[in-house]
Amino acid sequence: MKRAVLLVLALILFLTSCYTVKFVAPPDQNIQLLKETDIAPIKIQKRAVYLLYGLIPISNTSTEEILKGYELQGLKAKTEFDIIDWLVSTLTSGLVVTKSIVIEGNPKK
Repeated sequence: MKRAVLLVLALILFLTSCYTVKFVAPPDQNIQLLKETDIAPIKIQKRAVYLLYGLIPISNTSTEEILKGYELQGLKAKTEFDIIDWLVSTLTSGLVVTKSIVIEGNPKK
């Protein structure tokens, strides 16, 4: 019984992390959120990099920095953990972890 409890606690410890992505619009832009079903022609993808199971962010994970070169009037954003992210995490035993940030939006008219 003790082994089962220790195994569960070890899994919880190693399978949790603190990935943080800050969803913020640039201060000079008034951007509205789109519904998940809305079609958006602009798609921006960025990979966020973390150390130690997601505890220490290496790359800038703020959408404000990602959106600086774009003039959007509406957007939707999400984070994903795809096969590449899984491979990086697995091959480094969680020391380096990546997460995909996907932003879709409509250009200003």
